[in-house]
This record gives sequence, C-alpha cells and structure tokens, in this order.
Amino acid sequence: MTGKALSACVLALALGACTHAKTGDTIEAAFACNGGARLSVTFDNKTGVAVVRTQAGGMHVLTRTISGSGYSYEAEGRKLRGKGREAIWTDTGAAPLTCQERGN
Repeated sequence: MTGKALSACVLALALGACTHAKTGDTIEAAFACNGGARLSVTFDNKTGVAVVRTQAGGMHVLTRTISGSGYSYEAEGRKLRGKGREAIWTDTGAAPLTCQERGN
C-alpha cells in the first residue's frame, strides 16, 4: 500500500465513527467547539488538504501533516488535529478550541 493510500485509509478510519457527508475523495464534517465556536471542514483525501470554514467567515486551507494517530492538518500557524468525533482547532495567535463533531 502506498503512503498516500495508507494516509487516506487512516483518515477514513479516524473519521469512521463520525456523522458526516462523504462524496468520492471528500468528507464534509461540522464541529461545535467550546465557547460556542462552530467549524465546517471539508477533508480532501485526494489532495491531502482540509478546508476549514469558521462561523466568522474565515476560510483556511490546511495541509495534511504526519500524525501518529488520527489526523493532523496545518498551515500559517493554524492547526486542526483530531481523532474520531473529537478535534482541536488552533487559529493563529488564539488558544486551542476543543471541538466535537455534530450531526448534519
């Protein structure tokens, strides 16, 4: 199995217990975070990116990084890491937010 295929499988397994919309190589997930923040994330297994949309209207394209377990994406000081239904979102210069995937 190639590294890319293995990464896609790990991501699929990490998100397997979640409620999300999956079409082809992409997975759509919505998260509710502490402090009332909400995120909408599109995971693209083919390109290895996650597009994070915040309720404030921000849109951030993060690149997949190596993770021992679960998933990890980073770019420009922003990070999205998670496993199963839980994620931690860190925006540039802000404290990390703990998030739970919510049903669509």
